Order: sequence, then structure tokens, then C-alpha cells
Amino acid sequence: QIIDMAKRYFLSSENPNIFHQDAEGFIKSTNERYDIILCDIFYQQQSPDCVYCPNFYQDLNEKMSELGTIFINLFPENKENLMLIMRASRQCFPHSALIEFNSYQNVVLILSKVTLPTKEQLISSNSLPDKPTHICFEEHINNIHYVPKSDI
Repeated sequence: QIIDMAKRYFLSSENPNIFHQDAEGFIKSTNERYDIILCDIFYQQQSPDCVYCPNFYQDLNEKMSELGTIFINLFPENKENLMLIMRASRQCFPHSALIEFNSYQNVVLILSKVTLPTKEQLISSNSLPDKPTHICFEEHINNIHYVPKSDI
């Protein structure tokens, strides 16, 4: 279902490279580098052990292009677990943000080696008349929390 939605609403290429398999295993096995990595990485109401391990983020870092961005859909069981995930990821990615959702307990962790766009830049892009989708993301953009390095 997630892949069908991505193809329908977000992907501009007719033949995007989409892989539907275990994130940790795929990242270890591929030799490709990617501009965007999306990980829908929780099962039921738990995040897998790999999200707490700095090696997982090192592997992601090696597979991401220099200007790339990673989005990881997580279900942290509590604030302490979220902090463990943030500490593990920050060793490789100096720029991060979290998106909270009003109706769900999951969060999306955004990671990058380069500065992330500001909320104002995202809102401006979201309001362009020729954007690839007609979905309004402003509510989600307003729920982005940029994480200063000193907070982790």
C-alpha cells in the first residue's frame, strides 16, 4: 500500500527504484548510492533493534549521496528510546528533524549531511502551482521540529 501511494502521489519518474525488503539487510547488501532513502521501519508497535545501533546509520550514510536525505518512520516506545535513536543517528548525520503526527504515535526522523530546508522554504515549495502533487503538506510541515545538535 505504501509503495502504491508513493508511486501515485510522490514519484515523478515512471520507473523509480523501489525496494520492498528488510532495511538493515538491504542497506548492507547494496553498493548503490541514493538521493532519498525512505524506511518504514516499525512493525506493529515496535522499532527494530537496528535503529538503536550507530552501525545502521553508518551503513545508511555510506549509501546516501552527499546531498541526500533519509526519512525513517519510527514508533519509539517512549522518550528515552527516541533519545537513544537520535544519539545513534547523530554520529553520522549532523542535521536532523522530527515530524510528529496529530493522529498517530509514530514519528518520522529526517536525517541529512547538509542543512535541511526551513519551514518557510517548505511551505513556499508546497504552495507552488506546478508542484508534482495536489496534496497540501502544510499541517505536516508545521509539525516539523528541527533538532539542534546540542539537544542530544
